[in-house]
Amino acid sequence: MNGTDCVCIRNHSKHFKADLDAVVEQNLYVDELKQTPRGTLSLIVLLDQFSRHIYRKNGKAFSGDSKAQALSQWSLEKKFDQELEPLERLFVYMPLVHSESLELHELSVTKFQELCDSCPKERETYGKGVESAVDHRTVISRFGRYPHRNAVLGRTNTAEEEKYLAEGGSFPWEQTA
Repeated sequence: MNGTDCVCIRNHSKHFKADLDAVVEQNLYVDELKQTPRGTLSLIVLLDQFSRHIYRKNGKAFSGDSKAQALSQWSLEKKFDQELEPLERLFVYMPLVHSESLELHELSVTKFQELCDSCPKERETYGKGVESAVDHRTVISRFGRYPHRNAVLGRTNTAEEEKYLAEGGSFPWEQTA
């Protein structure tokens, strides 16, 4: 995703702010939409992706994470992910990567590897998802959280996190999160 894509998403994401807030704060639409694979996917994208663009550089960027992670797990339990196209499955697994739970990171690596293995013609593309899942798991294994989120979430960095961030540790797209 390039900078132009991000600007476009940010400009259009604002139209979904009311829906995002309704899902996060009031659980509206969830029971109905989570009954189908694509309904669940739509909730996951709203909670996991749109929240990051609508509330960039604000702690609310992560306000939908727990629900997105629960819906991702719901999708796996119901095997909804298996009814989706590979690119759609990628978005079902994304909340697992955004989690600060090592257990969910282990699951994310497994699911991204399965996705990659199921798409031999697109191995290079989906292999990047595996690499990203492994890189994110490494950060969670080391710190138990994402240090680059600390400032917007009002968390104090440890000395090790300070050093990591000072040395450029983070993911390029999350340095503005």
